[in-house]
Amino acid sequence: KELQAIGLGLQSFCQNMSKVHVQVRSDNVTAVAYIKHMGGSVSKLGNSLALEIWNWCIDHDIWLSVTHIPGQCNVEADFGSRKLINKDTEWSLYGEVFKVLTKLWGKPEIDLFASRLNHKLTTYVAWHPDPHASHIDAFTMSGENLFSYACPPFSLLGKVAQKLTQDDGDAILVMPDWPLAAWFSLIPHRLVDYPLLLPQMHRLLPKGQVVHRLQSRLLACRLSGDPLLLKAFRSELATLSWRPGDRVRRHSMTFTFAAGRTTVSEWGLIPFLQS
Repeated sequence: KELQAIGLGLQSFCQNMSKVHVQVRSDNVTAVAYIKHMGGSVSKLGNSLALEIWNWCIDHDIWLSVTHIPGQCNVEADFGSRKLINKDTEWSLYGEVFKVLTKLWGKPEIDLFASRLNHKLTTYVAWHPDPHASHIDAFTMSGENLFSYACPPFSLLGKVAQKLTQDDGDAILVMPDWPLAAWFSLIPHRLVDYPLLLPQMHRLLPKGQVVHRLQSRLLACRLSGDPLLLKAFRSELATLSWRPGDRVRRHSMTFTFAAGRTTVSEWGLIPFLQS
């Protein structure tokens, strides 16, 4: 793992460097020895990783040196690996459910909130330096003219909704069914299709062997800033809570809240579809 971390670190921070000397300091004596000797005979995997590191450095015209640093002095790296990891940022939608969404609404171009371990698309944006990510931090890039997929940490949904509105781009957004949340009111203004209630399955939103406690209340929404798509969808919405010819209800509140799967916008009723 230490050798793998060194390799990923070089790829993340030195991707665009050449003809430079890079010094690696590690508190793992085995990793230091394998890099110093350009491999080893005890561990085949360690030998393979060390060779991969050196081959990558040679391809990028980088000279690599390595020194050992006592663990008690390796304060900054230890803090970053042990204290800054937020376990609520690595949830990922079950692959088969993601395929259903792409079949219904098309395949997005980029995954805005992902990592090398859970990305759903080849092109993705990570939240910290990642050697395979096309961009770092989705909030610092423009989503204009992009069809994106977003399954963000739910604590960021207010910021995400504002970002999608500002960029005026297209997106598939996975979010909890929280009608009382402050950001929820921003969603109907961008809808170009009916929201889809995701199935209540055990591993809908897994992270390894753990599942998210809110996975039974998830929605998928197709959002866009295209005026033609918005107009076409809004023209389909019913303005009454009963079908023409049905017996008129005394009021519409019972229908809306008893179902719990319908929301109201200024253009009409928006029912939630079952997946």
